Amino acid sequence: RLRPAPMCVGMAVLFGPPTTCLGCYWVHSRGQATAHWYLQRVPAFTWWSATTGAGAIAAAYTAQLRSVVRHFEPGGALALDYRNVQALGRPGEISTWGQFWRLTGPPVAARVGALLVSCYVGGVAHACAGAASSPADVRSLSRRE
Repeated sequence: RLRPAPMCVGMAVLFGPPTTCLGCYWVHSRGQATAHWYLQRVPAFTWWSATTGAGAIAAAYTAQLRSVVRHFEPGGALALDYRNVQALGRPGEISTWGQFWRLTGPPVAARVGALLVSCYVGGVAHACAGAASSPADVRSLSRRE
């Protein structure tokens, strides 16, 4: 008979990273689309705009780690009572999704949320930097035709 404990951890390891990567890609593209709509400019995606976007992701994530995520870590204001969580035992002894969430959920959810927000900010910065370096305006392009 299979124990449910390895299943919780295994499924999180199997599906967590790909889901996070796809989510980051999606919110980055939504950030770019928002900037395109707001600026009404055709972006020129260059090395400069990609570097600006990556730098914005790193800066936004670091700022959120220092200001928001630290409150979800053990001892933080929004952390669970870790005395009760430690009573759950080692990760191999977790048998339900509720125990898994209490053991890993809030800090991981805060980090993933910070990463998604950072990717959105990076998408906006990427498109804005690209639009700043491209001279063509969408409205002026449609008037020429």
